[in-house]
Amino acid sequence: MSVSLFIWTEALGCGEILQPCLNSYVDHHNLPIHVYIYEEDLKNVPKHPLIIPRVVKDAKPIDGIMRSILVQAYNFGHRGTATLWASLIKNRPEEFMIHLDSDSIFLGDVVKPIIEMLNEGNGVVGTRRPYRNRQNKKMNYFSMMHYFQPDAVNTHCFGFNRALIEIKQERLIGLIEDRVKNRFIQRLYPVIDFFDRITFYLRQKSGIYYLDSPIQSRSG
Repeated sequence: MSVSLFIWTEALGCGEILQPCLNSYVDHHNLPIHVYIYEEDLKNVPKHPLIIPRVVKDAKPIDGIMRSILVQAYNFGHRGTATLWASLIKNRPEEFMIHLDSDSIFLGDVVKPIIEMLNEGNGVVGTRRPYRNRQNKKMNYFSMMHYFQPDAVNTHCFGFNRALIEIKQERLIGLIEDRVKNRFIQRLYPVIDFFDRITFYLRQKSGIYYLDSPIQSRSG
């Protein structure tokens, strides 16, 4: 591996979902995974050299994150996760970052193909989140706009080049969550889900690779 790499998941306040995910992770991978949790979740984290608990507290902030700020942000749903991710992006030193959902079950190595495609120069790598061919076929303004947009990637298992993200932390939180200051831009370029605006930003910077597609067309 030619660059530094950071792999993480989070289960803040829901640590009971972690064991199937982490036990299957260590069965199929040989790289460490960082697990962001609250102190009460720690009992649910399996002890293994590849599993690195990152306990979020107020007394000792970790990677720029404080528990009280996260708890407040989670009152607004995805803003909590956006706050966590933005803090990691702006405070971690690694070039490549890979996120894995904590309710995943791994049947093989998902990290290796992501690293390979990031090393080839892609800004973001993951499975397709279809825009033109999305499952919701209801015809409305948003579906018409999505017809002309490229596909994003699903965030349950994806990686990106953190070094390409040149956005201040507060604005980054909003963009991850899909809050933009200009309502005209929000309506002209509507997104489907969490992190899609940053995915498109990275696509413009350095390209995108769809892991589940043999042909790398913009829509699939």
